[in-house]
Amino acid sequence: MHESAFRQELFLVFLLLPSAFFLSSSTNHLLLMMLSLLLLLLTELVNSAIEAVADAATREDNPLVGRAKDMGSASVFVVLSFLALVYGEALFRRFS
Repeated sequence: MHESAFRQELFLVFLLLPSAFFLSSSTNHLLLMMLSLLLLLLTELVNSAIEAVADAATREDNPLVGRAKDMGSASVFVVLSFLALVYGEALFRRFS
C-alpha cells in the first residue's frame, strides 16, 4: 500500500487489537471492538481508492473532485471518532 495513512492506521490496529482482548467485557463487546478496527481499515481503503481515481481523472482544480476527496477524508474521521468512543468506553468500564 502506497498510502502512509493506511500504514499508520494498520500500525494502530496492531496496537489496539491485543488490547481488545484485555479490555472487552463480553464476546459481543470484543466483536464490536474488532469490528471498529476493521471498519477503520475498510474506510481508509475506500478513501484511498477515491483519491486515486480522482487524481487519475484530472490534475486540474475541480470543485467536485475536491468535495469527493473531502468526503472520503471525513468518513475516515467519523470512523476514527467511533473507534475512540468504543475504546474509550472500554477503558472507562475496565478501570472505573
